[in-house]
Amino acid sequence: MREKSLRFLAERAGGHLVGVAPSDDVQVQAIEYRSVETKAGSLFFCLPGASTDGHFFAREAIDNGAAALVVERELSERELGLAVPQIVVGAGGARSAMARIASEFWGTPAEKLKTVGVTGTNGKTTVTRMIGSIMRAGGIPSSVMGTLNGKLTTPESPDLQEWLAAQIDDGTRCVAIEVSSNGLLAHRVDGITFDVAVFTNLGHDHLDQHGSQEEYFEAKALLFRIESSRSAVINIGDEYGRKLAARLADSSIPVDTYSMDAAEITSEGVDGSRFRFRGHDLFVPVPGRMNVQNAMAAGLAALAMGQDWDVVATGLERFEGVRGRMQRVAVANSGSVPTVFVDFAHTPEALRSALEASRTVAGDDHKVRVVFGC
Repeated sequence: MREKSLRFLAERAGGHLVGVAPSDDVQVQAIEYRSVETKAGSLFFCLPGASTDGHFFAREAIDNGAAALVVERELSERELGLAVPQIVVGAGGARSAMARIASEFWGTPAEKLKTVGVTGTNGKTTVTRMIGSIMRAGGIPSSVMGTLNGKLTTPESPDLQEWLAAQIDDGTRCVAIEVSSNGLLAHRVDGITFDVAVFTNLGHDHLDQHGSQEEYFEAKALLFRIESSRSAVINIGDEYGRKLAARLADSSIPVDTYSMDAAEITSEGVDGSRFRFRGHDLFVPVPGRMNVQNAMAAGLAALAMGQDWDVVATGLERFEGVRGRMQRVAVANSGSVPTVFVDFAHTPEALRSALEASRTVAGDDHKVRVVFGC
């Protein structure tokens, strides 16, 4: 059974521990932020939210066995029904504390892995899986976490840290994680310093949550702080990528960049694209110039983690594609049967890229027919 000292966790979170005598301690056996899933020995996090407040569920968590709480305001015995140890972290501090405590509880697993965080509006899922393919080609067991794994692109920090620990147990040595803007603002990756942070692009998305394109960009830029990443790979073919690269020019974070201007396309077709990049001939077996960009991002990230160009080329050739990303679901075998692709494009930029890729694949002699939802 995994156990951690409550005092130790409080120190790591920078919180003030109340309700425990100086000579006493509590052994935490689980960490939870959902009161209904709290069990005996749990440390329960009271997270304020947009529509409700986790402090209101503290009593339910205690009834379910919580041994201690993390709170932004100290709760009285009258509110809780009995005296329970509390780590008080102050207003706005619960989520960051949860991430740091989760990392410590699970044995700081990110420190034992090669880690890549990929952010951007489009391309995160493909880039992370390309990185996984390249690293495996180099003999490094690798896993990915993101949109296709669960409800959240970037899981809540206790779930993410538990997953990282499980990857180590399974023999994984490298993880590539999709890092969303919401995940960054919610401190889900706090406590992780990525070996490489990748910025793919910034399109029109999540403005209902961020309010403006600039605020959306600033959320993405949180991944590129010195405490969050050791190096960066940035698409300077994107306006906001250029802005981010310029911002990091005076920082201590090494930056590598890419853009379509840096690639020479030698052939494009239904089976993928061949291109030359930095003196190396590469092939990515999925169509579309956006996937050439994704391949450059993945390749540079792998190089930053010690792989060489031969491994990059092999890993890209072995890439099996991603469900719903220019996924070929039917192949023409006669003049009456069309080649069909499915793409989950959900932004104007992504739809444009999918249409341009389809037009290139179809050539001048064939029509492109589109069915899309809006």
